[in-house]
Amino acid sequence: MKADGLVAMGWLQDAYATYVHFGMKDEAESLQIAAKDKGKDAEKQMIHYSFSVEIPAEDVERVIEEMTADDLESTLSRISIHFCPRIDELKEQLKDLEKNAKLLSMVSQSTLDDQQVTARVGSVDDDPEGRLMLQMGQNLQFMATILGSTIDQTREKYDFSADSMRAFLSQSELFDDSRLPLIEHAINAYLADDHVTAIHVLVPQIEAALRRLLPILGKPTNKHRRSDTGAMVEKTLNEILESEPSVTQFFGEDFVFYLRMFLCDPRGQNVRNRMSHGLMDPNHFHRGISDRLLHIIWSLGFVRQQEQSTEEAESSE
Repeated sequence: MKADGLVAMGWLQDAYATYVHFGMKDEAESLQIAAKDKGKDAEKQMIHYSFSVEIPAEDVERVIEEMTADDLESTLSRISIHFCPRIDELKEQLKDLEKNAKLLSMVSQSTLDDQQVTARVGSVDDDPEGRLMLQMGQNLQFMATILGSTIDQTREKYDFSADSMRAFLSQSELFDDSRLPLIEHAINAYLADDHVTAIHVLVPQIEAALRRLLPILGKPTNKHRRSDTGAMVEKTLNEILESEPSVTQFFGEDFVFYLRMFLCDPRGQNVRNRMSHGLMDPNHFHRGISDRLLHIIWSLGFVRQQEQSTEEAESSE
């Protein structure tokens, strides 16, 4: 307990794992308390690093102008596609990391949050999925300003309102008419810069929308309780994204991995779980999160019933 915070947490974690291995529950719990106390010191010892990247303003303006051309629905479609991360691009970035920063690519990384380690990621070679999560999270932070500017331009050019968003989402198979007033409420909160309300309302609507996809794919929305096959509960977001291959097949690996990283994986931003369990501080409810939730909502809004004939589908493919 006299050691520096970061060192002490590492030692206590090893001791905790040993107690757990030998079934010494009381002793293990005492170390959990001690490690949290040292976590306060560890957070103070963390050194902040920052870097800046300059992008010519005219390049940004040109891209935003192209994305917001034509009409509102076309704009939402381009935003949905453009701001969805691509796993192949992330893998290329990690290859560059191995080439240009070999040591960094080999070092494992831990996430320290709320005075405790909440996630651990290994090296690029040993834990490729975990490193993809970290890289995607960094990319989303980098793109946050551009996404925000694109949404601002969309609001200036078109009727961006709760009514227009309701009309757009009402065409999707994933949004029940009875739930659309909730999304209207969230959009009004977003437009009023009330991101606490917007985030609290939008997150469960995304989970509900994904649950509505399951019957379309021929899958049940529920499962039986662990100890009682006669009692059912609805599947959670984690279960839908991690244990339903048909969902990945439907949306593609890029989009599902993005949803996992942003909403429900501790190695990523984990917004859904952190919000639901009361782990987000007031400063965590900011526009960057709201923008990303809107991006996901819009992407789901393009899941629509196909009414084209075979010939029409082939001609427009």
